[in-house]
Amino acid sequence: MQANDIISKLEEEKLRKQIMKRVYMRWFLTRKLPQVLAEIGVIGFLVIFAQSRVSFLSVFKNAYVSAISDPIGLGHFFYSAFSHTTPSVRMLAGILAILVFLIIRDIRATRKYNPLLLQ
Repeated sequence: MQANDIISKLEEEKLRKQIMKRVYMRWFLTRKLPQVLAEIGVIGFLVIFAQSRVSFLSVFKNAYVSAISDPIGLGHFFYSAFSHTTPSVRMLAGILAILVFLIIRDIRATRKYNPLLLQ
């Protein structure tokens, strides 16, 4: 009788996990995924808009050269590059930084609901 109870409890736990995986996936697809996709879309739009004002290729090339010559000076390079830009570019950079922070927060919040990790 106790062996049947143990098997029954194991099957019950397995069924509960399967149901919860579906519930979490549904929640993710209806609540969080559209929000994350919208944030990524806004970031993409802002980057495309900023290309007319900022030469990303030149910034990344100069950052690479700075990192090779002095890895600690990379922070100084970004600070210097940011401080010598126009206010509109600073505002775009601030908005992008906030959106990236929000996306990272959402991804970290939804990781615990990942059905692959609930096993």
